Amino acid sequence: MIVGRDQELARLDTFLRDDEAHRAAVVLEGEAGIGKTTLFAAAIGSAAGLDVHVLSARPDEPDRELAFSALTDLLRPIADQLADGLPEPQRRAIAVALLEETDPGIGTDVRAVSAGVHTLLTVACVERALLIAIDDAQWVDPSSDRVLGFALRRLVDHPIRLLFAVRRSDELSLPTGVDRALHAAPFETITIGPLGVDDLSTIVTEALGERPTRRERLQIHEQSGGNPFFAVELARAARRGEDRPTGLSLPVPKTLRDDLVRLRFAGLPDGSREVLLVASATSHPTVALVRAVVGEEPLDEAMDAAERSGVARIMAGEVRFVHPLYRSAIYADASRAHRHRIHAAIARVVDEPEERGRHLALSSDVPDEKIAAEIERAATIAGARGAPDAAADLLDHAIRLTPETETRALARRLQQAGRHGFDAGDVETAIERTLRAASLSEPGAPRAAALASLGEMERFVWRLSESRGHLEAALREPNMGDRAECGIHAQLFWTLDLLGDPSGAAQHAERALALARAIDDRPTRARAFGAVARARFLADGSSSEALEAEAPDLWDPIDGLPVHEWPRWLAEEQRVLLGADVAGSIDRLAELLSRAEERGDEPSRLVLLCALASAERRTADWAVGLAYARDACDVGGPLGGAGQELALLAWYEAATGDRDAARADADRCLERIAGVASPHAALPSLTDLADVELMLGSAGEACERVMVVPEDVPSPGEGVPTRVWFVAAGASVASGRLDAAEAIAAWLRERGETLDSSFVTGFAERIDGQVLAAGGDLASAERSLELSLKAMETDDVPFEIARSKLLLGEVRRRSGHKRLARQDLLRARSIFQELGASRWVAEVDQALGRITGRRPSMGKLTDAELRVARLAAAGFQNREIAEQLFMSVRTVEGHLSNVYTKLGIRSRTELGPYLDDA
Repeated sequence: MIVGRDQELARLDTFLRDDEAHRAAVVLEGEAGIGKTTLFAAAIGSAAGLDVHVLSARPDEPDRELAFSALTDLLRPIADQLADGLPEPQRRAIAVALLEETDPGIGTDVRAVSAGVHTLLTVACVERALLIAIDDAQWVDPSSDRVLGFALRRLVDHPIRLLFAVRRSDELSLPTGVDRALHAAPFETITIGPLGVDDLSTIVTEALGERPTRRERLQIHEQSGGNPFFAVELARAARRGEDRPTGLSLPVPKTLRDDLVRLRFAGLPDGSREVLLVASATSHPTVALVRAVVGEEPLDEAMDAAERSGVARIMAGEVRFVHPLYRSAIYADASRAHRHRIHAAIARVVDEPEERGRHLALSSDVPDEKIAAEIERAATIAGARGAPDAAADLLDHAIRLTPETETRALARRLQQAGRHGFDAGDVETAIERTLRAASLSEPGAPRAAALASLGEMERFVWRLSESRGHLEAALREPNMGDRAECGIHAQLFWTLDLLGDPSGAAQHAERALALARAIDDRPTRARAFGAVARARFLADGSSSEALEAEAPDLWDPIDGLPVHEWPRWLAEEQRVLLGADVAGSIDRLAELLSRAEERGDEPSRLVLLCALASAERRTADWAVGLAYARDACDVGGPLGGAGQELALLAWYEAATGDRDAARADADRCLERIAGVASPHAALPSLTDLADVELMLGSAGEACERVMVVPEDVPSPGEGVPTRVWFVAAGASVASGRLDAAEAIAAWLRERGETLDSSFVTGFAERIDGQVLAAGGDLASAERSLELSLKAMETDDVPFEIARSKLLLGEVRRRSGHKRLARQDLLRARSIFQELGASRWVAEVDQALGRITGRRPSMGKLTDAELRVARLAAAGFQNREIAEQLFMSVRTVEGHLSNVYTKLGIRSRTELGPYLDDA
């Protein structure tokens, strides 16, 4: 019987029976002893009577130290039945994580475990709804938390219910991953408050077999704060005739709780306390384990006394405490030396290496190389299971217990701890550990490995100068071996590429390739071949076909390497840039995305989602591209970086007419870019932001940062026509810098012809047409735009075709060819409308309105807008206008945006004719 919780039970019943929404979640929160577990158990019992499959776990405080402890409890009921249907990388990862298989030496990535759990839960909820229920969720171990957070955030549209009970206090809360998953969809919090006097009295009477007097009931209620657990403890203390514990305020203070629990244990024999201490010190206190530590006879006698006192009982072959507070109190009440002895005794009898390592770690404060080495072996196993958090924690203990004289072992453990900490997302601590490892490592291969690992981590957080310095220092170490040297050269390629040093990057790529030809390690060889393929492409657009023919196996999927480092991905990226077979490239990119998802490879998912969102702009299905951009934002937030996903989202929002959202996301992206030291690394994001500014009608910071002077344009035969050149040319035309746009167009034309890219050639002709039109040579502009259309129609890129049609229609209107202009504009409008590009539809409508000969009047402009327009038409830049008119650059941009919208134009170069009428 559950007393005093009718409202809470009714809300839980509604939650379980709610068939309207796919995802529903409830959090039961309250202080220790308030009754969360009772309600939790009642909800599980009710779910069992419905057509709901329940997966539950009840972690305890010691479980936080064991990798995948909560996950194992949750998944065991379904893993055996459903795992065989998973992709092999996921099936193996789950089997190793749950200790059903041993690792064959490859190692299991936590991301593969995460992806496997996501797929497993997706399959499990196909036939009937799932209830994932975790009691005392604050004790979920970090490895399980990471995996559950990943999987549950991606299952908001599936028939899965979440039920978490959590002890709320200043020190405790839901773990990060579970909390983020919870906030991915609407959820309800049921706060379990204090019980009234009568309800509390009923519970005390049932527990003690005797009803308290009225005065006792009032005192118990006042002193317990309505907490049923402490009410029973207070009543028991009073029945024993003991002195009142300290503290009489509400809610029950911690000192009172400690006193109550300790008083409860005071009457137990020493043997019982010893048995309970053993049980409290291990995550799964089986009878067999406890008996192996204390012996047969002491266990039986001790448990008899513990059961009589109502502290613990034996259930399902385990010693179980009646309440978690008893477990915490018995452990905390023991002296440090006593706990050390208990953990050492447990370590002698447990077989599982990881748990043995944990107990050894807690058995001593005195450095001991033998113990440290065994803990290190346990950490290696935890890491191979895909539990970097647990591995890093164990290695911290191993480091603590390593004697100062064991410098080599200490350096190795620090480096391993850094690697696992980095994989777990604790990048700053990982860098500190690895830096210390490098300082302690012996010269040669050990120090080179530490410095190389440090350089990789620093590149991840955009500390590119530091990354370069440490990688170059690694190369100076002697006798490192070809494999290590090859990997360092490949890493230096990427660091220097991000720093904007293509020549230096290419040298390292070529050196990596030379070394790769003499080694057998496939991931290292793939990194080298991928680096040189990209370096050669960026240098002059060279194809990777010769490299692929030399080592075709490296263009297949590669275990042990992120998908975005596969040569296969790099080759596909090149095809997309040149506009060749866009539809085919999108299909192949989607297949690579599936590979990344199978492995739980989040950095690669971000790269591929951005690539797909960008590529879909050239197709007729922008809804898919927008969905990719939004998915990329979901992935990219936790990973950091230069914010390309936000720039892509802002681009789609601007193009489809959602100006406010576009501005907001563009601002968020600029904030992210501010944390990236290298301007070159931020260039892809700035490119899309500049295009957003142009679509919103005001060239701002991003346009200024992507524009170039003619001298910056590569020479013929050099460089690759990335998207930044297309946008830089558009920004140059919009700001009146026609010489730069003309230089870009000439270079793009040569690159398009040399690389056989009609897409690039079409862009070159369009830019040329814009430059010629701005200079008044309408006949030549018309010819260039016709050539642009001819080239782009070859590649079937609807959006770019429509933009060229729009420009051609405007040029023909200005030339007096109104019928042809109308045809061009109507065709452009039809394409834009099909794409959902409402911002561009509006621009076409304004252009169609101008065909009637009714030019929008400058009288529509405010005085401030007119002053800004005159200075812009005179060639002043936004910053100069702001200084002259005593306003902010952002205000100038806003005025220009309004001017362009009112006049139906897109750039300051078009202002002249309107100002002539003013």
